Amino acid sequence: MTFRRQDIPKTTRRVEDGPRKLYPRYLRDASILPSIELAIDFLERMRHRRREEIPSETVLDFFGDLKVARCVLTCLADEYRYRTPDLADVVDDDTMTALAAWDLLGPADIRAHVYCAINDPERAGKGFAPPVDRDRLLAGIGLPLGLDGSDLDRLMTLDAERNAVLDRTGPRPSAPDIVARYNVTLLFSLLRHASSVSLDLPDLGDGAVTWIANRYGVAWQREGSVVRLAGSKSTMGTWSGFGGRVARATMHLVVAHPTRATGEATVHLGDRTCVLALDAKAMVFLRPKRVHATAAAALGAIERVVETIQTNRREVGLGGWTMRRLPRPVVSADGLVLPDLAFTRDGVTVGLSVAPISTRGFLSDDFATVHPGRPLIVLGEPGAPAGLSAGDLSVPALIDRLDAFDRHVRHQSDPMVAVADELATRAWLPDARIGELLGPGSIPAAWQDPSGGDIIHIPGFGLCRPALLDAIQDRMGDGPGTVISLRNAIVDVVHDGAAADALALYLLRDATVSVPGAGRTHRPAHPTRPVAA
Repeated sequence: MTFRRQDIPKTTRRVEDGPRKLYPRYLRDASILPSIELAIDFLERMRHRRREEIPSETVLDFFGDLKVARCVLTCLADEYRYRTPDLADVVDDDTMTALAAWDLLGPADIRAHVYCAINDPERAGKGFAPPVDRDRLLAGIGLPLGLDGSDLDRLMTLDAERNAVLDRTGPRPSAPDIVARYNVTLLFSLLRHASSVSLDLPDLGDGAVTWIANRYGVAWQREGSVVRLAGSKSTMGTWSGFGGRVARATMHLVVAHPTRATGEATVHLGDRTCVLALDAKAMVFLRPKRVHATAAAALGAIERVVETIQTNRREVGLGGWTMRRLPRPVVSADGLVLPDLAFTRDGVTVGLSVAPISTRGFLSDDFATVHPGRPLIVLGEPGAPAGLSAGDLSVPALIDRLDAFDRHVRHQSDPMVAVADELATRAWLPDARIGELLGPGSIPAAWQDPSGGDIIHIPGFGLCRPALLDAIQDRMGDGPGTVISLRNAIVDVVHDGAAADALALYLLRDATVSVPGAGRTHRPAHPTRPVAA
């Protein structure tokens, strides 16, 4: 993701007997952090609301500079994005089943059904619904579907832009991460408009430069220690089309050099030609202390990985994932990684990189944690002694890893998924653990399992599925029992005395209580089975 040319915060100054100098407006100090935190808080409050309900200009008011505000929002778009709601988000399961029986699986199907009905003279009209008759016609069309007119009208336009819902992918972002992403994206956006980039790389051999330049398809030449990358104009006369490759090659060369390089770029912004200095100030962002890119000698392994995936995806597919070469960098306050491939599905992006098992730096054995919402699969170089290797990559194993990371990211964005996932591995989930997963005071009144199935919340006990209550019933048997026997049966299942007391009280709410020797029985409104006091 890059900034629009007209939104790039910058200053240009005329230089006597030379081209204009370009000065990007970096975010260097902590004064911007409170404004970014306010913007994040606002977006958090707007989650799950429709686009038409969100005041779009509010976030811009948190910043003194309109261009900076728009660029910060662009950086926040990695986590916060609008999603078209599904029918299941609006109607219940019974209505979904009824609509499916009519082959109405989405808003487009419902619109087609309504249009056909209005064009049928025997049903609704003659192809036109006057405003005064709209509600009556929609009510008549929705009646066989089990919908009233207003619900039918809403489902027809569910995929309209105004009805898109704001969601978050991954964990809540931090302000320092957004600042780091802003500065790198600012430089990347400017380099996209470069006709040439010159870098002083005295400690990078021609072989490594050739591997990296060929990887991005960029022409280059060398004069002493200076490497010059050449851009290419599009048929429209702009440099930005091919400029993405020039920007990526520049970043890769900077990262591959053992020390921080220096250089300059000739940038074309509209009808102005400017010189962007890639000096120490810029290199602080392009090459932070913690950084990783695949070594030039291992770039051939990436091509073999791509060939393996392309060969096997025709047979096994990619499980809904789409693969992209030359993805944008993953940036956080902790460092920068240049992935070689990116796999995307439903807003979740997982990068892939190659690194020696023994010299991965700040990359973990399984995935890089430089950005919690952007995990990275790290392959070992061919012939690596341990770990997942680029030489023996299995597409099914890759899909399994991608699916695991997909769940990992969604757990961070939707705590209810984490609750359901943890409940799948244990008989019950105490209220204390629910508070840890959802936050204090966040226990909802009505529970819905994101993966399907029933969930029961019992105050003082926690969450469980009906199977747990069935297991307790099996231990009790069919005949009358005592309160003590009921509690003992619960303890045998949950192994927690306090929780057993809460669950026993819940189960006794519908029980028939018989007092021995009293000669009478108290029966509640919904008796289930007799329990002796």
